[in-house]
Amino acid sequence: MRWGPWTIIIGRHIPGMRIVISALSGILNVPYRVFIPCVLFSATVWAAIFLELGKRVGPRVRDLLGIFPAYLLPWLGLGLVVVVIGYLAYEHGFLPKARNRRAVEPR
Repeated sequence: MRWGPWTIIIGRHIPGMRIVISALSGILNVPYRVFIPCVLFSATVWAAIFLELGKRVGPRVRDLLGIFPAYLLPWLGLGLVVVVIGYLAYEHGFLPKARNRRAVEPR
C-alpha cells in the first residue's frame, strides 16, 4: 500500500479516472480508513483550485465574452468538437477501408 493513498488523491483529479480509481479501490480492498480521508483531501484540493480559478477569472468574464459574444460560444464549442472528430477520423482511419479485391476473384 505504498502508493495507494497518493494514487487515490492524484488519480481523482485526472479526467475520467475518478470512477476508475474508486472502483479499483473497492476491487483491491482499500480500507475505508484510507480511502475516505484520501477522497476528502482530494475533494478539498479540487474545490480550492476551482474556487481560486473562479475568483481570479470571474471578474474578467466580461472581457472574455467581449472576444467571443455569448451567443457564439455554443457554435464555437460545436465547431471545436467537429474539428476534433474530423482529426481523429483522419488520423486513426475511422472511415471504412476498401475490401481486398484480389482475395475473391471470380473465375
